[in-house]
Amino acid sequence: MFRHLRLALAQFAAGKGHKGALSRLLAGDDLPGTWTVVDERTWLTGRAGASTPWSEAARKNGSVTAWRSYHDGRDRWAWIQVVPLASESDAHRALRETGDRLLTNPRAGIGITDERDVEVKPFAGATTVWAREQRSRHAGTGDFTGLTLLLAGVVGKYLVVLSLSGTPLWDWDSASVLAGRQAALLAQEVGRD
Repeated sequence: MFRHLRLALAQFAAGKGHKGALSRLLAGDDLPGTWTVVDERTWLTGRAGASTPWSEAARKNGSVTAWRSYHDGRDRWAWIQVVPLASESDAHRALRETGDRLLTNPRAGIGITDERDVEVKPFAGATTVWAREQRSRHAGTGDFTGLTLLLAGVVGKYLVVLSLSGTPLWDWDSASVLAGRQAALLAQEVGRD
């Protein structure tokens, strides 16, 4: 609960970095098929979790994290998060903590029944990746079983994080293609700097 409160405060404080941070994310039209943006948020990087050297450096830089949620109009969901850090080495350090820093959605109505880290090849543009599969059941009835793929990677000084769920089930190849599209968008931004 305390992490959610800190995130809310960091969202409020993101202020003027909001539009620039959101421009780093794929739009609904950039995803394969037909997708609608359901929600998007920004917050000051490094303020939602425990303080670490990489989060302190991001704070000093005024880094703003961007997150966008998408829905295909049927039964598939995706969200993408881009975390700008002070350096590529900080992005590598943040990647190692990705699984421990993910926030849960208290309104989702599902419970995780099994999760495991898996090995996947780095997606296009990423030097290192982290991947996890989560199996879940509907908390109310227990009869729905779902699979969520979580994929994170270091793209220069950025940490890119994806969460993909719903049916038809996502696979790691599709996740890597989507993450590669996000990495390509970031590469365009770096080229403009």
